[in-house]
Amino acid sequence: MFEYRCTKVMGLITALVLSGCWNKSEDSNYRDSNIPTSDNYLYIQGEVIDGLPTGTKLEVLVGDNLVYTTNIDHDRYSVEINLDKSNTDGLVKLIATSETNERIKLVSTLGFLHALQEDAGSDRTLVYSENKFVQISGISTAISATLDNSTNESSGWSNITRPIEASEIFAKATMIKMLVERSQKGVAIPSDIQDTFQLASDFNLSSKYISLFRKALKDIYQEVQADIYESGKYLHVIDENLIADTYYVDNGILTLNVDGTGEYIENGEVVDLTWEKTQQGVDLESDSSIVFTDTILVEGQKIEFERHRQINRISWMFNSTAQSMFVFEVNDRFHYPSGELQDYMENGYEAVSGARASNLVDPKDLISIGKVYSMPIPNSRGEIAGSVDSETPRFSFKAVEISFSGDFSNGGTASIKVPSISASGEALYTEISATWQLDNNRIDLNFLDGSSLEYSILSLSSHGFAKIHVIYQSEQGEKSTYSSYVLEKEGVSWSDIDIPGIYTLPLSLLDNLSNYFYDFSSNGTLEIVSVQDLNLNGNIDDGEYSEVPAYWNIDDGGHLTIRVYQGAEGYCLPEALDITDSICTLTDEISWDLYQIYNIDSFGVRQTENSFYKPFGSYANSIKTREILLKYGDIDNIRLTKVPERPFKN
Repeated sequence: MFEYRCTKVMGLITALVLSGCWNKSEDSNYRDSNIPTSDNYLYIQGEVIDGLPTGTKLEVLVGDNLVYTTNIDHDRYSVEINLDKSNTDGLVKLIATSETNERIKLVSTLGFLHALQEDAGSDRTLVYSENKFVQISGISTAISATLDNSTNESSGWSNITRPIEASEIFAKATMIKMLVERSQKGVAIPSDIQDTFQLASDFNLSSKYISLFRKALKDIYQEVQADIYESGKYLHVIDENLIADTYYVDNGILTLNVDGTGEYIENGEVVDLTWEKTQQGVDLESDSSIVFTDTILVEGQKIEFERHRQINRISWMFNSTAQSMFVFEVNDRFHYPSGELQDYMENGYEAVSGARASNLVDPKDLISIGKVYSMPIPNSRGEIAGSVDSETPRFSFKAVEISFSGDFSNGGTASIKVPSISASGEALYTEISATWQLDNNRIDLNFLDGSSLEYSILSLSSHGFAKIHVIYQSEQGEKSTYSSYVLEKEGVSWSDIDIPGIYTLPLSLLDNLSNYFYDFSSNGTLEIVSVQDLNLNGNIDDGEYSEVPAYWNIDDGGHLTIRVYQGAEGYCLPEALDITDSICTLTDEISWDLYQIYNIDSFGVRQTENSFYKPFGSYANSIKTREILLKYGDIDNIRLTKVPERPFKN
């Protein structure tokens, strides 16, 4: 039904359930049996495992109240909470600060006091097998910092509004460990940092130093990640009867069956595997790998390469009934098909969040019969009407409009609008139908040609927009996957929005210094701003910041349209939006179809982005007329946020 074209999870924690999800038989505990216990106290015993200098002040907070302070001269600790003097609905947090360097601060958020009492059991002593966060580390600090930033003050800790990404947690933990333990290699806490917890809590600062460390100090960064993975103290393996499940991880799907078999789907490929639990994690074996194709620039020449990836082992940073945060041990083989460079191998680690299939959102909580949705599909090649024989335009789409008829008990019929495009960039659609039904909280769509789509809703609130995972299976049985937002057509319009201002795409902690945003003016012009830290110094300097002028307007269909023009000398603006002259020609057009608005300043948008051949330069001889001819186009669901100022300034 759809022609798949290969290209290159976030798990939402809706309540703080950091305790109560660990298996008690998994006991690498420290439990000091010599400490007396009392019915009026909860005792917590654990370890500080990220190399604080000798002499550590350890504080225990319940809510905002400091309830216990002690000093420890070694890694292991034991603290107590007086239950008669503490709010059992309060959140318990441990803070470890170096006495010789107060800028080294590690934090661990254990959970609500009443839940910790239940987890501790009859001996009233909470240990590692009952709550992994008695281990105070860079990982616990990164999670605590992220949870602090996720909390809405009016709702307390009952509703985490910001999703937790495993890749961010692992990167922050690596950064903290580098600062704490690699001073002998020239890595020190920067002067603009109050302490390591404040650094982990500050998105822009942590992004800056993570980007710097990953690129400029790559060898040390990888060395520290290997230490975290191999030490046996930071990561763990869950009980075997909790392992088997299907996990939706980023743009892939990992299935581990009870019988020790499984499969991994990503990038249009399916890898069959076997798995076995070991003391270090879950070992995976497979005869094949996932292949990614990309290019690199070497001395001005683009060179194509293949990255063949195998996942060797999985360990857990966090686990609950709803989601897991994994660290994959991966083996990548880089292959250059044309032989320009020598092939090589690289071992590394990738942290991913995985939503469990056993805890998917009920589609009835999101989908309404008769409404229109823009729903993701794996990247598919679309048709181009009236294309020019001498050119090879490309058009792809990662979202289709779907509306459902029928009911959730019996299923029904779905109407799908499949996009195509004309050679001049005009949007076209073909309407097709499919049958649909619910199956274990999944929406299954089946087409007449034997192909199918399977939708799984991973979360109801990802910055206000639902995250959904889709598997497309062709009539030949080939599978491909994709994960993105599902957007409901709410009847909102850009005409109701005060457009002027700055709009950003979601910022990535791991690559925040390679980004772009839009700055709209009230006179119908805007600047598309891109930044990239080319010299890897953690800052945006001269030559790393560019502005492209463009026009914008709201068309008759309510779409916000952005147009970029170029001439022989570079970017330009004609006298008006719709004018294309011999000097300034339309080369790029972006159309935003507004579907949803969340909290006034967050927008769910169906984006169409088209690029056109330039009638000058290398293509001048092949284009005989002044007509606009499509070079490539793309459709996808995106999320935009309106912010008060530019994320970066020149």
